[in-house]
Amino acid sequence: MFRNLNTDALGFWAPQNEQIELALSFGFKSIDLDIVDFSEQVQSRGIQKARRLIDSAKIKVAAFSLPIDLEADDEAYQQKIQPLADWGKLAAGLGCTRALVSVAPASDARPMHENFELHRARLAQIAGALGPQGVKLGIGFNGQALAREGKAHEFVHTFDSLVKLADAAGRDRVGVVVDVWHMHASGTGIDAIRSLPPDRIVYVKIADAPSDTPSEELKEDNRLLPGVGGGIDLVGLVKQLTSMKYAGPITPVLHFGQFHGRRRDQAIRQIAQAMDEVWRAAGLPPALVSRIATMTPTPVPTKEAAEPEEAKEKEEETAPAA
Repeated sequence: MFRNLNTDALGFWAPQNEQIELALSFGFKSIDLDIVDFSEQVQSRGIQKARRLIDSAKIKVAAFSLPIDLEADDEAYQQKIQPLADWGKLAAGLGCTRALVSVAPASDARPMHENFELHRARLAQIAGALGPQGVKLGIGFNGQALAREGKAHEFVHTFDSLVKLADAAGRDRVGVVVDVWHMHASGTGIDAIRSLPPDRIVYVKIADAPSDTPSEELKEDNRLLPGVGGGIDLVGLVKQLTSMKYAGPITPVLHFGQFHGRRRDQAIRQIAQAMDEVWRAAGLPPALVSRIATMTPTPVPTKEAAEPEEAKEKEEETAPAA
């Protein structure tokens, strides 16, 4: 397993060069991909220029999220899935073999059995489009009780029901996202993952929670820095994933409000240090424990510096005619 950085999951947007620099500076081995933006870059600039920053930094690309509403009407849904095969091919070309999508925990439109069949069919279709490119689909859920309030029909909001949906959609091509915070919010402990083969876990998200807040009252701003809240056994989780030989990414997904007043690099450093403490407490060999950079961060080409050819072309276009 390896540490993955997703700045969107921390509550702020950053350009790709900044994401890469933060990841390399603080011991993260990979970043996630904005597949829509990357696809647009490929169309406008070509594949080599679009991937130049990633190639020059020699960093892994862990996963990409699908901008698909699984409950959308048929017309809107069909439009959204048209690029799937192309996205899968682009991602696979970067070595990225994981696509992520989330399931809403409740619905006003359909009762459980109808909603289950709709999601099963659509998830199977999505996985079928991505599978030939070597990309596996991971599905996540929302365990917050607040997310179900006011809805007519409950849907997948526990880890057990998530696994059942993934199994129904296709065990070979569909797995689960282990979001330990949402598991805790739904009243599920880390032992729930013991029965899963490691290849069924596509992606892991970690965060702590306050030990004095009942799980049914948790809100997104309770996604705390590892080791701060004490409500979730993250050391036990890492030990369990290690014993299972899980080989995928582990991504901190935290509420950025707890880093108020700090620069982004200071916040990422603190996150990396907190993860180091979890790793050490889990007894991982030193080779697997990222060392926080104490020297000048690894330089990453800026977008402008990585595109000298494009800059030259622009200069030639604007140069006065002889």
